[in-house]
Amino acid sequence: MNHSRKVLPEALGIFQDVRNGLIIINLSILNFSLNFFTDLNLFLALYDSKLLLKITKIAKKINKNFRPLSPMSDSLDYLSK
Repeated sequence: MNHSRKVLPEALGIFQDVRNGLIIINLSILNFSLNFFTDLNLFLALYDSKLLLKITKIAKKINKNFRPLSPMSDSLDYLSK
């Protein structure tokens, strides 16, 4: 009986330490996950904007070098400017 009184508080202390350690690990994983997904969203937003910028530049080059074949297109192009 005397032995169990000593072991039980030690076991509870170890259990508490393990529980606290798991809470710290879980919070660290959560913090990493939030930072990772924030960085990932930021990266994707920057990547999308760079891709959009490239597509816009290509479209401008195509429009600049494009010569319409019909006179009606010339008049519409003139009216749009």
